[in-house]
Amino acid sequence: MVLPLSIESSRRGRRTAAHGLANTVLLVVAEPTLRELLAADLLRAGMQPLPVVDAAHAQRLLEHVMPDAVVVDLDDVADVQGAWDWVPRGPKRVLLSRDPNCRRSDCGADLCLLKPVQPRALVLDIARLLRPIRPTTGSRSRPPLLLGGLEIDRGTPSIRVLQAGVQGAAGLQVDLPETEHRLLVALAEASPRNVTREHLRLAVWGDDSVSLRSVDQYVRRLRARLEPLVGRELVHTVRSFGYRLESAPASGP
Repeated sequence: MVLPLSIESSRRGRRTAAHGLANTVLLVVAEPTLRELLAADLLRAGMQPLPVVDAAHAQRLLEHVMPDAVVVDLDDVADVQGAWDWVPRGPKRVLLSRDPNCRRSDCGADLCLLKPVQPRALVLDIARLLRPIRPTTGSRSRPPLLLGGLEIDRGTPSIRVLQAGVQGAAGLQVDLPETEHRLLVALAEASPRNVTREHLRLAVWGDDSVSLRSVDQYVRRLRARLEPLVGRELVHTVRSFGYRLESAPASGP
């Protein structure tokens, strides 16, 4: 299978100055024209499209990368009830369908859109879906965590750079995807102790329905997002155990 964007390039991800990695969107769309138009508009919007023709190809790709969102064309799925069985927990789920009775709650999706869809409008919907949710003032009561040159807000999915790195200027605020933010908070609250992958899975997802491979993929994404900001490795792998977040004292801006 030859994709417009190779698996290797999707591992690296498209880098942006402010966020380290662009949001990745897995497109499971058999119709070539729609798939290519969506991929092109996602690129123009600064996101990383991962276009595939069916669920079988998508499952092979998911062995290497963990997307932020998965778009599935329901018209290409034989088993509607099992449309999401192969999708790990974490990515936002977007469903395309010609069925006017398709509802988000019935189909297990975060967003359900009626076909035909306008690719640019769909990309805007995906961008809104991936936008971090800003909490109310009451949820900001817990103090931020200061670790590894970062100020980690517990109540909102964002961090502030305290020590300038390769891409991050001191004082820069960076939004994180919600899952990566929960993962970072779990690592930071345990620091300097080592944390098992099983503990991270429970802390971030709340149960064991997510594979440990998915945990590793999210850690890789978080590591790739943080390192350019502070100019060094923050999330360390503890062999045969799990991970540890560097706990060096952070100096003020």
